[in-house]
Amino acid sequence: VWDVVNLAEVDERNRDTITLMADVVWKSPLKKDEAGRLIPLLKETTLIRVHKAARDTRKIDFEIRLRALVDGLKLGGSKDDKGYSGFSTRIKLPNDLQFVGHNGAVEPNRLAVDGGRWLDFSGSLNNTGKTTGLAILQHPTLPNFPQKWILRRKTSMQNPQWPGNK
Repeated sequence: VWDVVNLAEVDERNRDTITLMADVVWKSPLKKDEAGRLIPLLKETTLIRVHKAARDTRKIDFEIRLRALVDGLKLGGSKDDKGYSGFSTRIKLPNDLQFVGHNGAVEPNRLAVDGGRWLDFSGSLNNTGKTTGLAILQHPTLPNFPQKWILRRKTSMQNPQWPGNK
């Protein structure tokens, strides 16, 4: 259960960037107090910085901070061998979708793949028939940098895998 406790635009005095902030408290129906209320387990603060477009490019930065509210809290992805987890994007998945990382083409697999510190997704992502793209860059300060990637050609999301299934 996720409770959005604050959602606001942050004034960072920059006319070329709009910053949105969301504070979200994570709870679980498996953890209740004596009165039956869900216990807050984790506080997430997310900053989304949308930069002014320059020609045909727009940068969007996501900063996600997680703070445990209870002792001994652990995070994990799905308990299967895929280990779905982490920051995920859902984009239109055209038949001509290509995956390219800093070492060249990357082929999706059933399990997480080594794609490097960034991946570019390109193909017919819009209705114009023109090739467009999306790049996701992992910040070098992230745990387990560079993280493996969960990539799909059909009906799913694309994401760096953290914390994974371990």
